[in-house]
Amino acid sequence: MPRSSVPPLVPHAPPLGPLLRLYAAGSALACEPVEQGLLNRGYRLCTTRGRYFLKHHFDPDTADPAAIKRRHLATLRLAALGVPVAPPLARRDGR
Repeated sequence: MPRSSVPPLVPHAPPLGPLLRLYAAGSALACEPVEQGLLNRGYRLCTTRGRYFLKHHFDPDTADPAAIKRRHLATLRLAALGVPVAPPLARRDGR
């Protein structure tokens, strides 16, 4: 996609550079908010390495790291059973 046709990054998106480096996900090309969602913010993220869904957990009830880990493990189990889900992306260090 020519650079001139790439939409600009969303100003209220989380800081993407440091985050993407943790996951070896490339450099951000576009980040568009998803309008639906009840407790957290979602973004469609396009990088030099692919397309991702980025979930920004900011609600205190859903942002607890232990709760996020439990949800990620449940999502991985569903994926292993063949359920069409977007599995979490592991960090460079494997976490």
